[in-house]
Amino acid sequence: MSSVPAASLQIPMLSIPLKKTEDVDFVSPLKSAIRTTYQEDPDKFVQEIALFNRLRQDARSAGPDILGRDMLYRYHGQLELADLRFQFDQNGIKVKFPWHDAFSSEEIAQFSFAYERACIIFNLAAVCSSYAAAQNRFELVGLKTASNYFQTAAGLLDFIDKNFLHAPSKDMSNASVKTLVSLLLTQAQECFVEKLLSEGKSGNLVAKLAAHITHAYRSVLEGFSDESLEDQFPSNWTDIVTIKSKHYNALSHYHRALHSQSTAKHGEAVAYFIAAESLAKEAEKLAKKISSTGLSFIPFAKDSKSNDSSTAALANATKTLLATVTEKKTQAAKDNDVIYSEPVPSADVLPAIEKTCIVKITTFVDLFPNGEQETQRIIGKDIFQVLVPMAVHESSSIYSEEKAQILRSLQTKAEAALEETQASMDSLNVATVMATITKLTKNPNAVSVEVPPEVIEWSNNLKELHNGLKSDELLQSLSGTKKLVCDVLDESVKALDSEQIECENLRRQYGDLWTQSPSHSVAAKFRQEITQYRSLYEKALISDASWISVMDGVKADVDLLLQSVSDIEGALITHVATTVTSTQPPKPKEAPVNLLEVDIAPPPSQTPASGELGALGEQVLVDELNQLLAQIRNLKTAIKADLDELKQKVHNDDISQLLVQHKNKERELFDIELKKFKPYQDKISDNLRILGELVSKFQNSYQRLAFSGTLKQHQQRERVKLSLISKWRDSYTKRMAIEDGIRSGRQFYTDLLDRVMALSKNINEMVAQRAQERDRLVKQMAARSAQASQTVLKDQLARLSISSSPIQATPPWQGASLPSPSQGVPATASAQHGGYPPSVAAAGYSAFPPTSQAYGYAPAGVAQAPHNPYTPNPVQGFPPTAAPQAPRSYDQAPPVPARPGQPYGSTGAPAASQYQQYSGISAPPQQASPYGQPAPGAYGYGQPQAQQSGHYDQGATQRPYGWSGPSGALPAGPGYGSTQPAGPSGGYSTGMVS
Repeated sequence: MSSVPAASLQIPMLSIPLKKTEDVDFVSPLKSAIRTTYQEDPDKFVQEIALFNRLRQDARSAGPDILGRDMLYRYHGQLELADLRFQFDQNGIKVKFPWHDAFSSEEIAQFSFAYERACIIFNLAAVCSSYAAAQNRFELVGLKTASNYFQTAAGLLDFIDKNFLHAPSKDMSNASVKTLVSLLLTQAQECFVEKLLSEGKSGNLVAKLAAHITHAYRSVLEGFSDESLEDQFPSNWTDIVTIKSKHYNALSHYHRALHSQSTAKHGEAVAYFIAAESLAKEAEKLAKKISSTGLSFIPFAKDSKSNDSSTAALANATKTLLATVTEKKTQAAKDNDVIYSEPVPSADVLPAIEKTCIVKITTFVDLFPNGEQETQRIIGKDIFQVLVPMAVHESSSIYSEEKAQILRSLQTKAEAALEETQASMDSLNVATVMATITKLTKNPNAVSVEVPPEVIEWSNNLKELHNGLKSDELLQSLSGTKKLVCDVLDESVKALDSEQIECENLRRQYGDLWTQSPSHSVAAKFRQEITQYRSLYEKALISDASWISVMDGVKADVDLLLQSVSDIEGALITHVATTVTSTQPPKPKEAPVNLLEVDIAPPPSQTPASGELGALGEQVLVDELNQLLAQIRNLKTAIKADLDELKQKVHNDDISQLLVQHKNKERELFDIELKKFKPYQDKISDNLRILGELVSKFQNSYQRLAFSGTLKQHQQRERVKLSLISKWRDSYTKRMAIEDGIRSGRQFYTDLLDRVMALSKNINEMVAQRAQERDRLVKQMAARSAQASQTVLKDQLARLSISSSPIQATPPWQGASLPSPSQGVPATASAQHGGYPPSVAAAGYSAFPPTSQAYGYAPAGVAQAPHNPYTPNPVQGFPPTAAPQAPRSYDQAPPVPARPGQPYGSTGAPAASQYQQYSGISAPPQQASPYGQPAPGAYGYGQPQAQQSGHYDQGATQRPYGWSGPSGALPAGPGYGSTQPAGPSGGYSTGMVS
């Protein structure tokens, strides 16, 4: 059985014409809407508005091809997005959209944005139908493309019918759209029939499909004849649809006859052939009639085979079908008469041919393999996406809060589980214990006692501190300074005593004529300071004794820490081994062994004591615990990674554009979008559950380590080791505190020596001045006595000149022995000693210069000595004219170099609180100067000044001396520990240096 050639069935297809429109300007209306609705500067959106305006112009010129399709769809997509942001109607943005009817060309204009969208969709359907009709259906690709685009065009028109009511133009009315949809779907099914015929298919399936085409075209004809659509469609459309209806009816009967022949119903087959021939004749007759008009229904032919006129192609198709049917009918009738002799039923009693429809309405998205992704690419980026309506902002905030709740819930749950796991591991000291037991199980005999880094640091600090000296040697270095302090104080007392004796001797000699002030009033303040300094000195000696006592207690540990690291490690290993061995219970005395009663047993290393695991059991347990630990660590890492990924996904999730596109469907959109976080929720929850199970299993296995004999022995060694290190720590702390005390004590004694030296200098100067004063007074009285003698002698001579018997008068003091001027000058004031007491000068302590040099000048005739590091620089801060020029009277202050802010000659008194820091004794009280009323600061009675650049000043703020170790390690009481601020006192200028 031969089938109808496919080439003869390529009949023309009908396509929908495009609607025409006029140019529309969006610039001014959109600028106004942006300014009023969003309170934005419209000048910022000039490019966006121009782009939107250009999209409509492109849509006006769209052709029946892929480019025209994309231009229309892009403009429609941007229209949808703009409609969600702007109100285009009579009450909003007034833009008039003029469109012409696709069939009558009647112009209808409206302000409605929906009207603009409907017209664009209609044109998009028209382009799809034209593109389908222009396909080369001689090829399978062309057939498939044509069928798909006919169905898509039908879907676009159906969308207009369902979403845009009360269409203003006839071409988009309900009746018109329904008729066009039926026409397009029927033509899509034609493509399927053509495909089957091109593949050589025949029989009942083709008959059913062709029967449906016949039925569908009858419905289209009914739509053409609808009263509401009168004169809308061209008359030749009616003719074409009528011809195609009869043609496919004939084709349906022809293939039904072929099916009957295949089922040995030869009489029935002849009847279907007869009916098919009758229908084919009718179709061929109408086609001939129309072909004379020369109309074309294929305006976009793609190859030479499609260049024939549509009517000629249709006439050829009907003619070919008629010839084929007639030939098959004649042959079937002959065969039936000669061979089968079956009755031929009439056409009225033939069974109706079943109808099968295999086409449906499809959307525009269905055209593309990637669907939504491809259509979004065509639409492009939302032109006005920065303009988000307030309602969308509110909905987006609600959605963000729901996302945050999901994330917070998971984070809280995960963090609690992870923290609980970590706390459990920390409480069991898992990391340290597992590292130790793993090492010990691999080598049970390895006993490694490493020196901790802190002990090495202590050793290095002590070595740097000692620098080859022992602590007792450092203490002994203070003894020289202590002796000097004591000697200077003794010499100062001797100088004051000698001066007082000389003064009182002359007072007894001259009686009331002796006008020099008593020594005790002048020396009172000096003696008071000497007393205070001596008290400080004695208190310091007591503090030194306490440090020495502490030093004796830590000397053994300090000497060990001063050794090399290897020696320290050896001592630590020896101590641990000795202590652990001494604490082991003694082995029971072995009883005599009866070899007959000895059982063969495993080696002792494999036979655990009562309750212990044994070497093999320990190894198995350690491997199990390490495996569990690895699983726990990996699971924790996975949970954290999942949380971070979820957090990033939540942070980057923005559905603002979806909310714009799904207006009034926010709740449904929320439910759909939140489902994408469900896999993370399930995964994290499952991992947390597994983590809890692993931790519980690990804890149960970890408790069995309590029966590990190896671990017990190691823990005992560790306790002994930590105990010894703790003892070393205590000794190191005390040793460092001792060093701080020694350093503070050295500074204290040095400063105290400077002060007593300054006091000694002031005393020597006072003694020297009073000696000069006594010499002057003695000389004055001697001169006065001589003058008085001459006056008496003159008076006597005068009387002798008047009287012949002169009277010999001898004054009562005549003949008395007066001391020489040198008797009032004590030996301690001799310039050859530089102003120091003879004992100090004789001691040969080169570290201490003459007191005159210490204060920046030297008396005439006295050579400068080397500079003392504990005294002011003789050059710094003093003018070159500071040296005394002439002897001063006793009512002048001694020439002492000036300190910043003090008059020349002041030394500054020690602060009371500074002495209390070391000895607890108050400083001498402030007294008035016995030499008159000096300027503020003279003899140290002014306030001490802060150190300034270019001037010597040791009265700086104090730092506390003494103990820095743990409380209770040393006896409390007065010592180096006081931190009281400095205050003024008399007699010297230097303060405790920091």
